[in-house]
Amino acid sequence: MIYQEQNDAIQGEEFPEHSKGNTSLFDEANNMLTRICGPEFAIKSLPVPLAGTEALRDKRIFMGDDQATYFSSFIPSLLVETDGKAKFVLHKDQTVKELADSIIESESDIALLDLNMANGISGTDVARMVKEKGFSGKIIGFSSDMRAVNAFKQVGANGVVRKDSNNQEATIREIVQIITKLK
Repeated sequence: MIYQEQNDAIQGEEFPEHSKGNTSLFDEANNMLTRICGPEFAIKSLPVPLAGTEALRDKRIFMGDDQATYFSSFIPSLLVETDGKAKFVLHKDQTVKELADSIIESESDIALLDLNMANGISGTDVARMVKEKGFSGKIIGFSSDMRAVNAFKQVGANGVVRKDSNNQEATIREIVQIITKLK
């Protein structure tokens, strides 16, 4: 974990046994992967939920990034961990206001935002605007750029996690560490 706001812990729920037969979640993952990344990124099976990530169960997560390749790693995992309650927005030409409005409208519990988005937009500008609009969820920076720690901290984000498509398990565990330390 790079940075996290320190608060009291919240309790997570127990995970029910993972069902490989969850065809609706499987179809949802493949529909999103095909739409955002292309048909070659379709999966053959859903990943199994990670032990110790129960705090994400039924959390609504909004993930905003401008690089489709990261979605190919995180869509299946975050859908499984949240029981299908993750939303993914590939940033192309949306304005800061449009992205902020998407987060507010999604009624997400957690906004996972890339630092450096397309067309010079910063995830910190989006974070600042959603806070101004009264977003009650947690804001977590999502970046491989080491400047993200200070940038997101300055706008009052709850933490920053490493953006690593080769190790999404570590990133998901960092998200869990942050949200379990917050009220």
